[in-house]
Formats: sequence, C-alpha cells, structure tokens
Amino acid sequence: MICFAFLLWVVPTTAMNLTYSQLPYRLNSIIGSLAGSWAYLFTPFLQVSLSCNRFYVLYFPFGIKILKRVPVTNLSISSAILIVTCVCSIGLQDTCGYVYDPNYFTWRPEGLPCSDQLGEVIIFMIFVLTFTSNSFNVATGARLLVNKMVGMNREEANRRRKRWMIMFTQSVIQDCLHLIDIINATWIWKLSDELWFQFLFLTLSFVVIYTIDGVVMFIFNADVQPAWFRKVIQMQPTRSSNVIIVSSKASTSNTNQMS
Repeated sequence: MICFAFLLWVVPTTAMNLTYSQLPYRLNSIIGSLAGSWAYLFTPFLQVSLSCNRFYVLYFPFGIKILKRVPVTNLSISSAILIVTCVCSIGLQDTCGYVYDPNYFTWRPEGLPCSDQLGEVIIFMIFVLTFTSNSFNVATGARLLVNKMVGMNREEANRRRKRWMIMFTQSVIQDCLHLIDIINATWIWKLSDELWFQFLFLTLSFVVIYTIDGVVMFIFNADVQPAWFRKVIQMQPTRSSNVIIVSSKASTSNTNQMS
C-alpha cells in the first residue's frame, strides 16, 4: 500500500510540479491515512504476531489446551485490523491528517494539535510493538541457545539450530526497521534545515524501510533465491530432513509384547 501511494500519488503530483494548495485535500488526507498511518502501523502488529507464534511453538510444542479450539491467527489479525483502523480513522478528520507536501517532497502531519497528538500515539505504539516483538525474539533466541535438541545427531542439530538463529536474526532486523524510521521522521530530520537532509530522513526513509524489509526476507530465505544470487552471497539451500523420535516408553512396551 505504501509503495502504491508513492507510485500512484507522490510521483505523479511531484512530476506535475503541483503545490500543496493545488492538491485535493480530502484525497491527500485519505491516502496519507491509508499509507502513512494504517499500513505503517499494521506491519508491526504482524511482526508481533509472527514473533509470538515462534515463541509459542518453541515453548509450547504440544500447544495449550485452551487455545487449541480458538482460531488464534484469525483473531489476532482481526484485532490488529480493528485497533489500527480505530486509531487511523482519527486522521480522517479535518486538520488531523497525515499528508504529502510536494513543496518539501515530504509526508508530514498537518502541524495542528490534533495531528500532533495522533503522531505521538503512533510513535508510542511503534515503540511498544517493537519492544514486545523483540522480547519474544529474545526469549526465542535464549530457548534455542540453552535447549538441547534431542532425537537427532549433532550435525543435524547444529544445522537446525543455525537455521533457527538465522530466522531470529531476520526477525530482529525487520522488527527494528519501523523503529528506526519513526526516529528518523520524529527527531533526526529536525537536525538540519536543508531540504535534501529532510527529504532523506522523511520521505526516502519512509519508502526505503520497506525495500530493506524485502531485501532482508530475500537474503535470509534461500528458497526464494535464484541460483546466481546464492553464488554471490555464498549461501547454499538446505535440504529438509525428517526426524523420527522414538520414546523409551514405546520401545519398552513393544519389547514386553514381543516377549
């Protein structure tokens, strides 16, 4: 959604040399709310869900009885959509939106009390979501480092542990991207009055984090990489192997039956 906002709104309006006053205010506000607030805030909620899912699988491999009949995935996505929609609907009010200003080539709040307060709420939510997601990631990483993998040889255990640590690193990087961008868009851009500096830490930072997010997924997931790319970064695809764990109780039972 954010990429489409740049492609179908930012680029045409900038190319036509339109000023901020020439843009249709309502359309500009709606696009800003969808791309600059809704999609921007919804992504960290998904990251929290993914981190929580990995935490749940490692710490509760057999599941929690109460949650087995609950559609947790659908419930979490629906809750995220509802929360983000409620927060971002405030931005549809007059003088409370997040708009694109071609005069300065930047996305910005409207600079009035309502938009400033909404911006503070979004900043707070980004910090909380990033902290929550990385808390799950740290707990997951600790579990991988401490726990001993049973039912497989050392080589297989090391390979699987390495794969999980790669996923852990990927998650941490992706979870921090929005935090870095919100810091750029809130404080860093104010360090200079130069237009190029503000463009770099506002508009460019806004779109680059999603490019980096895609690049990170591309680098850390060998299954989607073409052969030439794997040769460049010297990463070889790993083959999945099935591990059969035989419990001692079952073995004893079978031995007794045979005797």
